[in-house]
Formats: sequence, structure tokens, C-alpha cells
Amino acid sequence: MNILILAALSKELDPIQRYLTPEYKNQKHVQLYFQKISIGFKNDRSFIANCMVKNSIQQVINAGTAGALNDGLEIRDIIFPSKYISGRSNQLSAGELCIQFNNSTSQIPSNWVRCSLYTAENAITSESEKRAVALKTGAYAVDMEAFRIAEFCRELSVPFCSLKVISDTADSATVSIFKKNLDSTIDKLKNELKILIDLVSAKTGIHEK
Repeated sequence: MNILILAALSKELDPIQRYLTPEYKNQKHVQLYFQKISIGFKNDRSFIANCMVKNSIQQVINAGTAGALNDGLEIRDIIFPSKYISGRSNQLSAGELCIQFNNSTSQIPSNWVRCSLYTAENAITSESEKRAVALKTGAYAVDMEAFRIAEFCRELSVPFCSLKVISDTADSATVSIFKKNLDSTIDKLKNELKILIDLVSAKTGIHEK
């Protein structure tokens, strides 16, 4: 299976690529491709579409960090979104994006949090905005690109899923918390991402519950 992994920051993508490339170097059934995208996935559609065609991509995974909108989430929690929500209140379910897994038995690790992920236009950096977004959307976490990539992949009929790690609290302390925890959160994400790749390549149960 040819899998394309997308991330918005080099500090997210580079450690992931360094870790995963040797893990799958001698595995014929999995071929990994890695590509950095712009924050917000704003100017990447044509380039990524060409990349997907050129490499016969069968699965896209968006890996990276997310902020916590819900107080029940902690730094380094792993998010496997069950729903993707846009700033315009559009929604996509994980089931429709990974429909090929719907008839399989779920083997999602119990430590992965299934919840809605909200994709914001701009970083959320205040407690009041955080509360407003959480109340309006019902989302537990926020990023800046997953919904747009999901929508793009649906248009191209390419299966999509995402794995995020909570790196900050989406409030006035976001920047300092993000910088402080980035290395440790990505270390955890890269290990969990291998589990997801193995699930995807084996076509085991990734589906909407």
C-alpha cells in the first residue's frame, strides 16, 4: 500500500520521517511518502494532487499536533478523530472518509481518544475564544488543516484519516506550552503513527463507531 503522510511543520514531519522510514524499509507491502504542507493547507491542492497521482497513493494520513478545547484532554493525548468540523460548521465523519474499513472489526488502541476535531482559520489563543468554539462546535480539539485535507481527499476519492497529539491548551498560554512540549509530543505521535500505518495497511478496523 502506498501511503502519503502530510504534516504542516518540519518539526512534526522530520522526526516522523526519520523514525518511520527505516521501520518500513524492507517491507514490500508498505511504501511511505512524506510531504510538508502549508499551515492551513491553503496553497497545496495542485501539488499534493500531482504527488498522489505520481505515486499512486492509496491512503493519506495527516499527522501532527492539536490544541485541547476540552479540559478532559491532556498534553500528549492521542486523538483519532471521529468527525472533522470546519469553521463554516461543515462536517465530515471518519466513516465516510475511510469507508473501506467499515465492515471490519475495530482494533483502535484504547488510549486513542475518539472525538471531533475542529479546523480553525487561525490559531486559538484566548480562553474566551476557546470556550466559544468548543460550545459552538462540540469539538474536543483544534488544528488548522485536517478538515481541508479530508475534504480534498474525499473529492479525489482517496481514503483519509488523521492522527493528532495534544500539544497545547488553545488559550493564552498556547505558544509557550506548544514550544515546551513539542519534542515530547512528537516522540509519542511517531510511535502511535506506526500502529495506525499497520492498521491501515492491513485494512483492519478503522471506522466510525
